[in-house]
Amino acid sequence: MCPKDSHRLRTASFHASSNFLYVAISILFITMTHQSKVSKKRAVYDLVDKNDSLVRLGTKKYAKRLGLWRRAVHIFVLNKKGHLLISKRGPHLFTYPDLFTSSAGGHVERGESYKNAAQRELFEELGIKSQVKDLGRFDVEDSHGKIIHHLFTAPASRVFPDSREVASCMFFPLPKVLKMIRSDPKKYTLPFRRAIRYYLQLEKQRSTLR
Repeated sequence: MCPKDSHRLRTASFHASSNFLYVAISILFITMTHQSKVSKKRAVYDLVDKNDSLVRLGTKKYAKRLGLWRRAVHIFVLNKKGHLLISKRGPHLFTYPDLFTSSAGGHVERGESYKNAAQRELFEELGIKSQVKDLGRFDVEDSHGKIIHHLFTAPASRVFPDSREVASCMFFPLPKVLKMIRSDPKKYTLPFRRAIRYYLQLEKQRSTLR
């Protein structure tokens, strides 16, 4: 075999191996994403009534069937300038894929407190450990069911997002956030829009009391 033929053979073999590796990684990613979605569908949560009193344990599907509520948290990460971190959800996520939302958030796990859930979500999604402040409750009812949310704030200037959960994130001044939402509300999750409204109501009450 001449040197040129040998080089071509090695090159073809390298490309074939690279293509095989790419396909294998792609299949693995799709499989893991599917398994994650199935796992979340089957996850068991504390199902509660309108007063947030525990009724029973069950899945999201069971909660919708019985008209019960689930628990969730939203966290607003604010830097020293008071700018809000907005995150974009990954396109592969089961709920609200590819939409902008709060800095971090998610379901309260079975037997977990709202505060512990907020601290856990902060670490899982943004890689930070921070003190959180509970600002209270707001509710959301949509096609995903009935969910009691608690809104938290947390101080941070740097975050280390998990790409499996957060596609991108950036700090914005609050007036800019409101302007972006008004210009195209469909780009933002319903819970995030409700959280912003709730946060502004609290800020207005604080300014009135000063």
